[in-house]
Amino acid sequence: MALRKMMAVLAGRGGAVVPQPGEGGVSGFGKAHKQDRRLHERYISVLRLGKLSAPHDEFVLIRNISAGGMRAEIFSHRRLGERLTFDLGNEDPLSGQVVWTDEDTAGVAFDEKVDIRRALARVARPGRRRARAPRVKVDMSISVAQCHSRSSCLLIDISQGGGKIQIDAPLKVGDELTLEIRGFGKVMGTVRWVRDGMVGTAFPFQLPYRKLAAWVATINQQRRPG
Repeated sequence: MALRKMMAVLAGRGGAVVPQPGEGGVSGFGKAHKQDRRLHERYISVLRLGKLSAPHDEFVLIRNISAGGMRAEIFSHRRLGERLTFDLGNEDPLSGQVVWTDEDTAGVAFDEKVDIRRALARVARPGRRRARAPRVKVDMSISVAQCHSRSSCLLIDISQGGGKIQIDAPLKVGDELTLEIRGFGKVMGTVRWVRDGMVGTAFPFQLPYRKLAAWVATINQQRRPG
């Protein structure tokens, strides 16, 4: 209990609970919640893929979230007190600061209380019928193989379900190709749209989250100065 109160003070929340390392879902917080409903707030367990907006975007996995903070799996090193901004796919970024770290997991206290239901809602952008899965910009050169030909192109962004490439080779909707991504491997894809030199590809299967997130974090690390 003392640890949770200390975290609340450090975060400036005045009582907002940030899920701690090793805590599970709602049941893990039940006792504290019953002891003092005025000082503590319930959090829920989720497995929600999101995006961390930094100098370079990367994927995160939200494991617990409350109105005052969340516990997230992050594959890049983060410092205590570091300020972060997250996109959970609802067009309403969440900002906060790191209040604890434990290997690849971090606790983040939000700058202000959030509506959990709204934060976890999938909201489609104007003109879209449904919300897109989180995707990050990578802007790296890759190779694309199609039948017996191979072309160089630029991988603009990627998600678990697809990627956008910039390529000079003529492609049309329905074409099957293989993206040869340095450091990640080969990924099969099907062309879903072609527009102004840009091509949207869909993968037949969702890419493994941890492999994708670790790869993005690695290329981001390589791009950092020093």
